[in-house]
Amino acid sequence: DAFDLSVFVVRDPIERFISAVGELLRRYINDHCPEDVTGAVKCSHDMMVSPAFTDLNADPSDFLAVREETLDEAMKSTLWWPFARTNGVGLHVLTQLLTAFIGDIQCCHSSYAMDHFNPQSLFATYASRGIDVVISTADLEAGLEQVLARVPSVAPAGQCKLSREKNSASTNKASAAGDNLPSTAELRAALTDDHIRQLCEIYAQDYSCFAEWLPLPPECPPRAESE
Repeated sequence: DAFDLSVFVVRDPIERFISAVGELLRRYINDHCPEDVTGAVKCSHDMMVSPAFTDLNADPSDFLAVREETLDEAMKSTLWWPFARTNGVGLHVLTQLLTAFIGDIQCCHSSYAMDHFNPQSLFATYASRGIDVVISTADLEAGLEQVLARVPSVAPAGQCKLSREKNSASTNKASAAGDNLPSTAELRAALTDDHIRQLCEIYAQDYSCFAEWLPLPPECPPRAESE
């Protein structure tokens, strides 16, 4: 079958960590989940295609109640959420907030949406017969060219061209969920060299498995040379 192709997309782990922090801030503080077919929605909205906190058959009044229970549980099971509730998420505390997030990942603390911090190599294990093409978000065009080379396309010329304007991460210049949250750039600026070294340890398997596509940050120890 010409379309029997396993494709895996990888993203710089540091960039992905910052994105996951932003995702949790949006979900926990603003109750804002990614858009579905109905558009941007609240995580606790009873019209979501896949509700975040309870199932579609629940009474609408249950959604907010279950959300509150979930956030209360996170007060006991995480470091970052109690910190954010007490200190806010202003620029003056972002470095400490990121320290708390990293502590939660290192200690495998479990809470709502913490799976956004799982290593990419974990998801790669789901490819039972292996991965045919790896695409880096840093060079989507080159990755898609590899896919097109493996799968014959019948689309008219130019129809499958990637729109950099729509897909570039650089278009996310601020929080999509409100001005009360830090932007991606502000979160990235709050990362210290020590944070980055810790993240290199946390995501060491990603950097190892996808070394061709994920360059190691200069703050991190060099990869061990294979004999």
